[in-house]
Amino acid sequence: MSRRYRLIFVAIAVAFLSIVGGIVFVYFGNYDVDAVPQSLLVQKVDGEYYLVAQYNANYEYRFTIEQRLDGQFCTLSTIDSTNNKILLKDQNLNTNPGNVFRFTACYLTENKVEGKKSQSVEWVVPEEEFVVDYSQVTLTGTELAWERVDNATYYVVKLVDGNLEETILVTETTSIDLSEVYAGNYRIYIAPIEDLLNEENEQYGEGKQFTLKKTAHILSASLGEQNLVVEVDEHIERFEIYNGNELLLTLVPSLTQEVGTGIRYTINDCAFLFTDIDFATADVKIKALSTAFVYESAFVSVEQ
Repeated sequence: MSRRYRLIFVAIAVAFLSIVGGIVFVYFGNYDVDAVPQSLLVQKVDGEYYLVAQYNANYEYRFTIEQRLDGQFCTLSTIDSTNNKILLKDQNLNTNPGNVFRFTACYLTENKVEGKKSQSVEWVVPEEEFVVDYSQVTLTGTELAWERVDNATYYVVKLVDGNLEETILVTETTSIDLSEVYAGNYRIYIAPIEDLLNEENEQYGEGKQFTLKKTAHILSASLGEQNLVVEVDEHIERFEIYNGNELLLTLVPSLTQEVGTGIRYTINDCAFLFTDIDFATADVKIKALSTAFVYESAFVSVEQ
């Protein structure tokens, strides 16, 4: 066979294979799609709304978006996607609270042949939750901090302890110092407020659990004729009393009373324990021992 005839033969063969390939592509690209997405829903993920169809690795997806206007649904757009979900904020929708949308989805072949549509899903745009993102709330030492909420001018912080007693604080900023709050375990709630004079509808959200740990500070320690009275800014359980570097006593309070500056602890009928000590020359000092939530205090002199 001459070279000329071989070239003609090759050209005919290539043309034939191209025609057959096209027929195969068209045939398989236009087959009927029997599968129908069985689930279609709107999901909120990280503050964004997604329209999500049932996943099927064999197909692409076509989403249809309608909006109810004047009592009737009008088609806004159809979106073809290789992904089984689309981000609704990218579709230029009027997502004012109360607006109603209807969605359907179907599978597509590679040649854009539609399958049967899913059941439609209606979605009413919800009112935006006016709440703090608790995943961003942190407690560092005694500083509680969170991210700003749009339009909030104040924040009401509520701390609930294990006895369900509440401590309420108010701030205009996105952080607050808890140094005036007793150490302990708390469920902390933060409500953003637009108008402090109209806070009856505050939304605290789910709250977040924190352990607030602090160092105890002894404010005063005085020995009377019978009792030792110690004022501390935290809840404590025991004291140690030293003369210089020598441990004299470990004492447990008999009475506890909250006062304006903190907590007053009284150890009753203990004065006789100090009868052999000359306070004029001795270095009698006291410290509060640590608890589950409170770190040990520094030494403070005992006055007589």
